[in-house]
Amino acid sequence: MADAGTISRIGGILKTTFGPKVEEQQNKMAVSRKRYGKASDYWRAPGSAFVFPARVAGARGAIAPTASDDPLPASQEQNEQQFTVNDRGYSGQIKFFEKDIENATKNFQTFIPLMEDRMTNIVQDIEKVINIDFFNDGSGILGLVTSVVTASTTVPLQVGTSFGQYGSRYLMDSGDVVDFYDPTLTTSRTGGVGVLVTAVTRSVSAPSITVSANVTLSANDVMVRGAGRVNKAYVGIYSMTDDASTSFQGLSRATYPILKGNHISAATQALSIGLLQQLEDSIATASGEEPDEILSGKAQTQAYRNLAYSQKRYTSMSVDQGFTKLEFNGKEWIEDVDGPSQYLFMLTKDTIKFGEVSPLNFMDRDGDVLKPLPGFMAYYAVPREFGNFVYTRPNANGRLDNLAYPSLSPYAK
Repeated sequence: MADAGTISRIGGILKTTFGPKVEEQQNKMAVSRKRYGKASDYWRAPGSAFVFPARVAGARGAIAPTASDDPLPASQEQNEQQFTVNDRGYSGQIKFFEKDIENATKNFQTFIPLMEDRMTNIVQDIEKVINIDFFNDGSGILGLVTSVVTASTTVPLQVGTSFGQYGSRYLMDSGDVVDFYDPTLTTSRTGGVGVLVTAVTRSVSAPSITVSANVTLSANDVMVRGAGRVNKAYVGIYSMTDDASTSFQGLSRATYPILKGNHISAATQALSIGLLQQLEDSIATASGEEPDEILSGKAQTQAYRNLAYSQKRYTSMSVDQGFTKLEFNGKEWIEDVDGPSQYLFMLTKDTIKFGEVSPLNFMDRDGDVLKPLPGFMAYYAVPREFGNFVYTRPNANGRLDNLAYPSLSPYAK
């Protein structure tokens, strides 16, 4: 017999025979982070960074129309610099009680191989988090606070077309740990300890969450994942396609404008063929490259699908299936459920790499994946991954943002 504690933790798995597999009810889809190749090992520098060369300017100032009696143009050097990408990482921790393991192992009717199933699922959870962060800027931002909160467990969240206004779409109904920071991302409103999300109220206009402790917040405060973990996520394609005069991968975009992405604000307009063509032309003009794919979430994919159906010239067609594949000017249109509703990306695929320091796996240097939990008849396991995304040619990529989208679920909530 299992004791009451075991039953409360792992339910009826010891008494009931179930089907051949567990029916997953969580959103585990993690598509985009797996689409891109790995950075060369040659780029791995001693220490905690990837370093690779980039030619940011040629010597065109040393070229001029020349007659036979003209002096040669003044000599100039080509300008080679190096990108530096610092490592970041993700980790998790999952706990198992000895009694649960024994009961699940020895009961022939158990429908879950307890350890294997839970280890597989926490790895999938990490992949999901990384996929969400791949679309963003490396800060870990999940949403913005709508209005002042005074010593309350209820936090209203913004939805809209600007960066960070994601509402509650990246949160589970309960179980996520979040923290709140001031808009400059320097001061944690919880002292760095974070709070647990206990409930999520979905809404197309006024979503909110309930957290485990009272918080006092200001309007436009920032919600991030994890306790005190701001600016520690992998650097995503939002940063790569930015054109602000900041540094990126160790170089100044103000000094080297060729390092800027191609960013066009739609100013809350709906998606149009004209905006897409403008972004494509901006990338080609800046880089000499023709981008080869478009990546977006459900909202902008549907907006483009509506355009494509009316024009009947941007989709592939088969006799038995009708319109089956979205394209724009020969570029594949890729849909990812984690893509924010208010923007889309036009990408040159081979300029995006994952710099892998350590693949996603469990800590086992002491020979064991399961570690005893001091003071308890329990074990814990720690999955982790170290690396970061590296971008060889930011100017060969672009972003359309501040796009309008329907104020309907699932696009805004």
